[in-house]
Amino acid sequence: MSIANRLTEAFPEADAPAMDDAFIRANPNVMELPAPVDLLRVVSLYMLWCVRHPNDPALVGDFTLRALAEYGRCQQPGIEHLNFRYRCSPLQIDAVSAFLAWAAEALPFHDDVQLERARRRWTSRG
Repeated sequence: MSIANRLTEAFPEADAPAMDDAFIRANPNVMELPAPVDLLRVVSLYMLWCVRHPNDPALVGDFTLRALAEYGRCQQPGIEHLNFRYRCSPLQIDAVSAFLAWAAEALPFHDDVQLERARRRWTSRG
């Protein structure tokens, strides 16, 4: 199964055309979107954008990886703007982990340190 299919299976709302390319390019950092934001929907849209634009030098991929590292680091599910990991089902956590493994191989523009942090935080739910 392709990573795009895996993401849309785990996050069905990610395939909705709610956020177009122009919006994501104008707002490359998912963590800086004005609140309130439905993290399950929005973060998955950003991950899918990265899959569909792997060679795009825009900062969307880098910001998305950094966001996943922060969401994975969050220790308190009550923190609304950081609780993405806590809101994810086991299937969704596996899809995020698969996305991060894919990113390590397919995204030419990424911060290796942030990517490793994110991968470590999403493979061990603590």
